[in-house]
Amino acid sequence: MPFLLLFFTVFSLAKGNTKNDWELWKKENYERALTSPTSFLNAYSLSQTEKGNSLYLVIDNSRHNTKWVTAKPKKFYMDAEHLGEKIRVKKQGKTIGYLFDQPNKRRKKVELPNGAIAEIVYGKRSQKLWTYLYDPEQIKQFTGFRFYEFNPQAIVKGSLKVHPPRFVSYKTVQGDATQVNQVGNVSFHLMGQDFYLPAYNWQKKGEKITYVALVFSDNTAGLETYPGGRELVVDTPAGLHQNQELTLDFNRAMNFFCAHSPFWHCPVGLQKKLEVKVNAGEMLPERKIVN
Repeated sequence: MPFLLLFFTVFSLAKGNTKNDWELWKKENYERALTSPTSFLNAYSLSQTEKGNSLYLVIDNSRHNTKWVTAKPKKFYMDAEHLGEKIRVKKQGKTIGYLFDQPNKRRKKVELPNGAIAEIVYGKRSQKLWTYLYDPEQIKQFTGFRFYEFNPQAIVKGSLKVHPPRFVSYKTVQGDATQVNQVGNVSFHLMGQDFYLPAYNWQKKGEKITYVALVFSDNTAGLETYPGGRELVVDTPAGLHQNQELTLDFNRAMNFFCAHSPFWHCPVGLQKKLEVKVNAGEMLPERKIVN
């Protein structure tokens, strides 16, 4: 999946549109969230700074009292310095690596003596220094993902109108300004009404487009689903074609990670409102682990 600055796109692996296919899709797409020590469900802190500044990690016996700070303290375990084109990461005064705006060079994770995990990130789009803290034990508080019952009526056909990719600007909940390619529009008939949604894609320029993402909200938003909307990813392994027929399975509509945790970079303003209740897909959790 794309990196955290747009961490909400999830690629479906299970094919088919039966209830059994849907159950397999849920298992595949949510497995990392339920098993990884650095799952978004385990994050409990986010700090950020810009070029010329540093962040300092102060450790406490309590994981949740461990924190990154901007003012240099007398004693700290790690620090990350934003040098502009790179970020220098030091542990106990010794450089342990540099981060760059290059694939596989943007992130570094360090397990701390108290069991927490620190992650330092070079922000690809905003060129910020981001630091996260994870408590691998936090997942034990999670009460589970919630979904509507499988709804066959939420599986419909859509027609893709392709146009040359154009950048659409938007902001994230963290206040970053960024862009996404809109590659077309998808029209469809759902719950007795006709709709269309912009088709977005976050792949790199020049890459073959292998999916489109539909970002929407509906009349369940803020009540049963995430107020900021949901995302439906539709695979297009053969690329995009004019008037292409797509199967839209809204049982696979997902909340953005911000529905569970405040530390992610979910979009603001991309979602288009569908004036209908889409009683399919992911619902709000019973409660957030971190408020």
